Amino acid sequence: MPLYRKITPAVYWVVASLFVILLFWGGRQPFAGRLFVSPYSEIAHFSAYAFLGIIFWMGTGEKRPVLVIILVSSIAALDELQQTVIPFRTASVGDFLIDVVAVCITIFLLKTSIISRETIRQQGLLFLIGIGVGIIILMILNR
Repeated sequence: MPLYRKITPAVYWVVASLFVILLFWGGRQPFAGRLFVSPYSEIAHFSAYAFLGIIFWMGTGEKRPVLVIILVSSIAALDELQQTVIPFRTASVGDFLIDVVAVCITIFLLKTSIISRETIRQQGLLFLIGIGVGIIILMILNR
């Protein structure tokens, strides 16, 4: 049996939790505000919250779309709220809306099977590794 079929929902919850921790930790770093310039900042927001939507969707056993949307939207709101108390960061309603739209579109595509669940399972592990490597490279380059 392929590895991606052995991944349990609990593993997705752990991965999502680690990603959220990294997101909040990374957002507090001095270089965070200048990692991306527009329009790449918006693309990064969309991608990160679409990714969270996918991971939480898989963690719910692909059964609770409203829960995933509420959870990811809440994380986005907390992320923007965190930025109000960090001296070198500013919160943005626009960023929050991009995050919410990202998770809504992602869940719609998953729920309607426009995106194949099997494809996500197959490529999910590679995607996770790619995201991790990309974040590490960005952190090294911005020091």
